Amino acid sequence: GPDCARHRYGCRVINRLMEHAGNVPAVLALLDEVLDKAAELARHNFAHFVLEGVLEHGKPRQKSAVANALLLDLPRSARNRSASRVVEKALELCDGADRNALTAGLLQMRADGDGQEDGLVDL
Repeated sequence: GPDCARHRYGCRVINRLMEHAGNVPAVLALLDEVLDKAAELARHNFAHFVLEGVLEHGKPRQKSAVANALLLDLPRSARNRSASRVVEKALELCDGADRNALTAGLLQMRADGDGQEDGLVDL
């Protein structure tokens, strides 16, 4: 699960499984393991690709799990090179409620001044 997602080639294998066998119970179980560690994996150099794949090809509950993981520490995720890509993809592909929650969190960061000095991209 998470160890495979962190691997240079393992992340690609998981994404191909998701694309071509996303409804197979074993693949769903693998994705559940990955989603349990989504907050940490979003910041990883390779694992973030798996979370982007979930946002592109996953089921609504899986996409929501990614958004909720990002919300756990949105300031850190928004400033991280890998996780910020996941945040961007979530804003693009999640449902309205999750997009609204992420947007509200980012706007709150800006209102608090959190991230501006660290290079948080202007919205």
